[in-house]
Amino acid sequence: MSEEIKVYTVPELSKLFQLSPQSVRRYLKEGRIKGQKVGTKWLVSEEAIKKFLHGE
Repeated sequence: MSEEIKVYTVPELSKLFQLSPQSVRRYLKEGRIKGQKVGTKWLVSEEAIKKFLHGE
């Protein structure tokens, strides 16, 4: 039984948080949001978003 992991891109997070893409990228670079850079794109798991929202 495989569980699908939902991942979000910078444009999706930008819309979700109502922030500019630059702000989302800055949060990722600062480690405020935990993400993984794949090539030139940042990918953020749903779990990482929950942790960010709960201040973890």
